[in-house]
Order: sequence, then C-alpha cells, then structure tokens
Amino acid sequence: MFNKIDFVAEMTKTSEQNPEICIANEYVYDKHTIIKGKISSGGFLAVGLWAKILSRTSMTISAKFDLFNPALSKFGIEFNINASPKWKKVDE
Repeated sequence: MFNKIDFVAEMTKTSEQNPEICIANEYVYDKHTIIKGKISSGGFLAVGLWAKILSRTSMTISAKFDLFNPALSKFGIEFNINASPKWKKVDE
C-alpha cells in the first residue's frame, strides 16, 4: 500500500544550511482506509488516501502542494484492480 506515494522522497528539498522540519501522521481505519499527511517547513503539504473499494479493487488519491511555488503542485488518482479470474474446467 502507498508504494507510489513516497512522502519523504517527494517532499523534501533539504540543504545543509537550511534543514527542513517535517511533521507527518498516518491514520488507519479498519484496514480498508489509510490516510497519510505531511507538512514541512520548506513549504510543502501532502495528503494521501488509500481505500479498498471492493474485494479486489483499491483507490489511491494523493496531492502535494508547494506553498511557495504553486505551479509545482501535483495531484493524482489511481485505481488498482487485481482481477485474476479463476476459470473452471467444465467436464463434458
């Protein structure tokens, strides 16, 4: 889960002279919904939601906002369908 939403790697723009302070949190509800969020002193705010919709379908919504340069903000929606049909052999 959330393998494509890497808040740490995507959000930091740290330099040795100006280290970045980040606050992050994760909330898991009933193993079917995960909400992640992060805000940093470098002007980044990121939120992500992963939800299991059906038994084989999940959805990920993520957004990263750059408060100092809004043109670099990103938003994404992803649906993951694990369709593995099980074929039954019919005897004639």
